[in-house]
Amino acid sequence: MDRRGLWGEQVSGAPRFSGFSITTDRRTEALAFYRLLGFAVQEDKNGNGRSCVDAPNQHFDVDDADAVLSWNPGSRGPGISLGFEVDTPEEVDALVGRLAREGYVVQQAPYDAPWRRRCAVVEDPDGHPIGFMSAGSADPQT
Repeated sequence: MDRRGLWGEQVSGAPRFSGFSITTDRRTEALAFYRLLGFAVQEDKNGNGRSCVDAPNQHFDVDDADAVLSWNPGSRGPGISLGFEVDTPEEVDALVGRLAREGYVVQQAPYDAPWRRRCAVVEDPDGHPIGFMSAGSADPQT
């Protein structure tokens, strides 16, 4: 697939930005803040500590710091993480392997998540968590 960046440069093969998550110790207050801004908020309907906020051109999550530890045991607590998507589970493994060989800290090694995607988290040079996830399956049975 031929993809172009903001300035028209070729970005084929680069992970696609897929969103961000805010990890907080104060989810109730955080959600109230985003409601005051006028965003639609879906409360933690699955009981896993994740609420969803729908902004006009982006969806993002607000996660309980304790709940994040269930899918990213290396989490350092409250903060913001970025998420990127690649096409296949193998690409997650290869990308994380390449970053680890270059010395970047892997907070969560690649694993097959219950939502049928391959996921991993690596720290950027400043220690910010950067998540990588394979694209979702078109087949709900896989």
